[in-house]
Amino acid sequence: MTFEEFKNLALNPPKRNVETFFEVIKIVIAPLKNGKRCHYPNFKVYRQLVSVTHTLNEAENLMMEIISDDRDYRKEIYCFHIKEYPFGEIVNDAFCGNGMSLRLYDADGRFMDKTYCSALQADWDTEYGRFRGRPVETRRFKAGDIVEVLDGDEVRLAVATCNGALSIEECWKRWFGCSREELQAEGWRGMGQGMSDEEFEDFKMSHSIWDASDDQIPVIDGSGYEYHEHIQTLDIMPLRFKLSKKLRQRYERYYRDLRRADAGFLEGSISKAGTGLPVIIFVYMKDVDDDIPVIKFQNTYSNKIQRTTLIPLTISDDPQITTPNVALKITHDDFEKIHQWVILNKEILLQHWNYDITTADVLDRMKKV
Repeated sequence: MTFEEFKNLALNPPKRNVETFFEVIKIVIAPLKNGKRCHYPNFKVYRQLVSVTHTLNEAENLMMEIISDDRDYRKEIYCFHIKEYPFGEIVNDAFCGNGMSLRLYDADGRFMDKTYCSALQADWDTEYGRFRGRPVETRRFKAGDIVEVLDGDEVRLAVATCNGALSIEECWKRWFGCSREELQAEGWRGMGQGMSDEEFEDFKMSHSIWDASDDQIPVIDGSGYEYHEHIQTLDIMPLRFKLSKKLRQRYERYYRDLRRADAGFLEGSISKAGTGLPVIIFVYMKDVDDDIPVIKFQNTYSNKIQRTTLIPLTISDDPQITTPNVALKITHDDFEKIHQWVILNKEILLQHWNYDITTADVLDRMKKV
């Protein structure tokens, strides 16, 4: 299987050839009670099954009719779900409750997002229930964003701690694009034991370690990772109402506290012996205001950490110094070695930057020059 074939499966997940029906579920914001004037930090919603149709097109048309009717009655719609189920089967054991497919629409009926594999127990561990990643462009949030989490009959504030669920490219590289040794190095001990290389490749192409539950984003709603939970991607929404300055500062503080608590993982120095370079290297994870992924190298040959000499260098196929007019105190040849080390380790450095792996993982997986 080529990457393009894998990508096509991810974008167009296979479905069982069975008759299906579609449920249109309206989620409405409940009126505020007991003199409450602000919806945040949490508010109630209620769900209504408003229609069952034969086709998606019928479901979307009925949804637009419902929106028009509800505006006449001044009801405040939160969003819509259109779920697909197989006809004539037991579906009360649906894994994640998302059916064969789930589509998310905003209060005006505009499409927002969808799932990329079946969540039914009957499809689990089959080609129909394998999550192969999401297109990067469907990531609606980034690390540090304050978001709304739809949890049953309640919507509450939280902070996203990463940029989104696994991408198609990440799923390919972490499973199908890995050798047996690389997979075992990531903790999949005994993977493919007793198989020939050809049998192992066939095994990878017919299996996956991800399912509907992996289409999720970690969020926090308190100071520290002990307040975190993993939320299905379609249950995370942008802010609907104006957020007060006090609440914004509180949730921004939660995220800062998390960063400080994980400081040993979010930033780390790597010795000369670790990289094979003549200077000390620092690796980082993305902060709220960071746009360009970087590492930093020490602009000196000292064996002691000297933070005032650190120079940022972009993580890319052509690493560039981002600080203008820097006078290098190392040789051009040694700078070229740093340049090549970044290119050689670009993928794991980007994974670390995007909260996918820890600094310890970087030390285990990086390649020396």
